Amino acid sequence: MTIKGALERYLRTYKNSGATHHLLQALIATSSDVAQHKWSFQAADGVGVDFESLYEARYKDSKAPALFEKLLDLLQKIVDSGEVDSVKAIAALEKLIATIRANMRGTYFQTVGMSHFTFALMRNYLWAVLRKVPAIGTLLEAVADTMGELDLEMSEVHAEVRKQLGEFASGKVDAIEYQKHDLNVLPAPEKSEP
Repeated sequence: MTIKGALERYLRTYKNSGATHHLLQALIATSSDVAQHKWSFQAADGVGVDFESLYEARYKDSKAPALFEKLLDLLQKIVDSGEVDSVKAIAALEKLIATIRANMRGTYFQTVGMSHFTFALMRNYLWAVLRKVPAIGTLLEAVADTMGELDLEMSEVHAEVRKQLGEFASGKVDAIEYQKHDLNVLPAPEKSEP
């Protein structure tokens, strides 16, 4: 008798004397089979989710790599302009450029982490310093526009990954969300006088 059959029999006859004895006999008889069984909790096809490959495919097909390149170019133009006289700001810009370059083609966590770092550094320090330099106002506007496009593109990449995960999990995956950046906190750059 199988364990399932023994349990079903017990549920039907548990009030009768000897029902527990019969159940225990069935469990003892199958205990060696249970102990030798190889338990596997993989998906039916044995394939799990390869998060990095899934993200990498969506990321490469997006405009994000080109937007990061554009952002790098704009930030480098600000450094090369000679208009920023703060050594600390130039050092922060150079560190930001190096960070973007090192992580923009990395893993999901590298690109998302670098994106958050970029927005935080711009919002919390660089924007306040750079907007006071009228000669780079046009470049700064282009940086803000590019960052806005980049944030939207990263959000769309994340939505595609989330959709793919939902298909894999046969349902909606709500637990994974991309945190969009509030670009409204970046003040407008000061305009240079013509």
